[in-house]
Amino acid sequence: MEEGTSNFSSLVKKRIVVREFRQPRTGKFDLDIKEIASNGVRIPTAGFSRGIEILTILNPDNINKIAAIANEEKYRAKGLDPWVSWAEGIIIILVNKGAYEERYGMEDKESSLNIDNWHMPYWYIDAGAALMNILLGAEDKGLGSGFLGGHNIDLVNLRSEFKIPREIEVLGLVPIGVRKDTNKKKTSEKKKLIYAEIYGK
Repeated sequence: MEEGTSNFSSLVKKRIVVREFRQPRTGKFDLDIKEIASNGVRIPTAGFSRGIEILTILNPDNINKIAAIANEEKYRAKGLDPWVSWAEGIIIILVNKGAYEERYGMEDKESSLNIDNWHMPYWYIDAGAALMNILLGAEDKGLGSGFLGGHNIDLVNLRSEFKIPREIEVLGLVPIGVRKDTNKKKTSEKKKLIYAEIYGK
């Protein structure tokens, strides 16, 4: 077995959702987070539309602004530990649907199915690929990460604060930091999810 394959399998098995960090931001992992963000968009996109974009937040003041926008105080009032506010960095995943519309309006895509008739929007599929790259990238750097969906965030405030255009959709954000509990294990999988040859078998 090649070393790269073994490493990938190890990362997948070790990765867990992390929603609490050990310490406030130190600034020691900026280069790591920039690399994670860069690798986040190294994904296949429908028609090479390149419509998945990333906004990286490393400035401590901006991290605290996002914590407020994400209503962290409400959770801390319940006795939970800091999460977003203690992130080393935050990666915001953005979806540019217009890039897909532009790409599939080009001459070489005239024979392709109109994007309005796609059985599911490929921009969300591509965004999911970017998210997975980011989560595994954090694991590869020995850092913890989790995903906070847009429905948990004051999007109007977020857009205003970080100048995100109206036509760009916010999928969510990924706080990345130093894990508080490095011994936490993945919950064992009890539900059957993998079938062979015939669904349900």
